[in-house]
Amino acid sequence: MIRPHREAPVSKGERRRHPREACNILVDYTLKGRVFRGFILNISRGGALIANGRSFLVGEEVTMVFRHPISQGNRRITGEIAWVTPKEIGVKFKSTVSWDYELDLYGSKTDQEKSIQVDKEVRKMGKVKKKRVRWELSSSLDVETYRLYWSKDGAVNYDSDHADFGHVTEIILPDDVPSFPLVTGDMELGVSAINHAGNESDICRLTVDFNFETPDAPQNLKVEDI
Repeated sequence: MIRPHREAPVSKGERRRHPREACNILVDYTLKGRVFRGFILNISRGGALIANGRSFLVGEEVTMVFRHPISQGNRRITGEIAWVTPKEIGVKFKSTVSWDYELDLYGSKTDQEKSIQVDKEVRKMGKVKKKRVRWELSSSLDVETYRLYWSKDGAVNYDSDHADFGHVTEIILPDDVPSFPLVTGDMELGVSAINHAGNESDICRLTVDFNFETPDAPQNLKVEDI
């Protein structure tokens, strides 16, 4: 979803090399083994601006995973924090990213070419039946966030892949977790509560049978006069 947004505080040189486009894209980003959730507010071939309310340090490595708004495929990009404010972080990508015209950043393709590309991407992805994941609130009053764990290889633990969601009790898979694997078969999920001090509860676990595999598309569609 493209929407107006102010420019990030980047240098004039960077702005000339990598023009930025305002957007509002859900992203999971990992720093020092912890996964956080936020929104990309603008993006370019060289970096991105992420809304953030936590304290990070300039120079820290960050890995971003987000779902492409058209193809719905995951994009994974590694960079480092270039600057921080109380509410935002600026990420500089480690290498220049070629978006082609996926996010319509540069308007280099005609409308017809864009339409063909979108059609190809949607067919490649298909449509999966979503899963709603719910849990009950912790009885503790100082809970800051809930953390969802998942594991394809046995029981979840505190080292399993995970994402934080804030003070919510319901999410939709795979929409709300861009890094969630689109797999078929049993997978264990777990939810824990984390308080303001950073202490984490036991994990509430559940094994779920997922089927995010789409069938092959039909071929050779034709229209004939009769």
